[in-house]
Amino acid sequence: MEASQETKQHMVVNSDEEGSTSIHDLPSYPYFPVSYAANGPTQLLIPIVHRSSDTVCMVDCDSQDCPARKIDIGVAGKGGPPLMLTEKHTAILVKSSCNGFLSLCDKESGNPVSLWNPMLCEYVLLPEVTRASSYLSVSSTVISGLGFADKKYKVVCYELSARFCGTNFNGIRHWNIEGHASELIYCLDVRNEKFSCLPSPPIISTNKNRRDYYWSDIGVLEDFLYISARSASDLVPSVQVWLMKEYGFKESWIRILNIKSPLEDLWNIYRRFKLIKVLSDGNIVLLCGDHSLLVCEPRNQSYRHVFHRSDPMIAVSPSFVSLENVA
Repeated sequence: MEASQETKQHMVVNSDEEGSTSIHDLPSYPYFPVSYAANGPTQLLIPIVHRSSDTVCMVDCDSQDCPARKIDIGVAGKGGPPLMLTEKHTAILVKSSCNGFLSLCDKESGNPVSLWNPMLCEYVLLPEVTRASSYLSVSSTVISGLGFADKKYKVVCYELSARFCGTNFNGIRHWNIEGHASELIYCLDVRNEKFSCLPSPPIISTNKNRRDYYWSDIGVLEDFLYISARSASDLVPSVQVWLMKEYGFKESWIRILNIKSPLEDLWNIYRRFKLIKVLSDGNIVLLCGDHSLLVCEPRNQSYRHVFHRSDPMIAVSPSFVSLENVA
């Protein structure tokens, strides 16, 4: 389904402990959206949105201490995501992100509800999802992915036995549906809605006799596709991250991170972890289990815990581009 519905808007106020600063007039200045996209923070984290939520917490991942700032998204009934909730929606989830826009889904059914730009508090309501068959409705889960290609945004829905909606890269959704030992990365081209496959890193195998690592997550780091994986052995726990330097070629997978015995502190290798961004000093910001933020030092293969939140978080690049210009 393409974003083609009426765009709703509510002005947003950015606030922190030191005071409030209005930002809703900034996008009206010529070239501001383009300038901000080129020079602004490249990654922020936004937690789950509940019915009672009036704010979201954004975390600046461009600095070592990753300070958090609260952003007002409007009072229920006056704009923002709370307005989109009907009686059948007890809560909505931030499911996926693309170019600063977020796909919001119903928590219980997994059905996409709307597209949302949190910086401008604009949203586009999406049509209801019609399931293909009663069999699929029972045996599988609705997974939706937000993708961008050919100057269009699409929310693609598919019913699969998948835990996560994957990641968008060059107009293609990438994800894993065959369990933690899948040797293939499944791809859906948003432009023509055709499926294809890519090879996983060599450490992942369906053969139990030579299985070293399990899938943890797939994402994009510095314009490259990556896969994070955890050790298949409970006795010698470790986490590795592999980068595909040349898209589509199995031989181009290289290991960029290897952390041994990461069970200390709050790190749990049985939860998926995502790479958020590379800092100016070469350290890497990671999100573990959607709740814990860490900074890893590749030089000595160590990490430090930054903070933990009870609400899940998702990575997003903030955007001041209006949905009215793309819907």
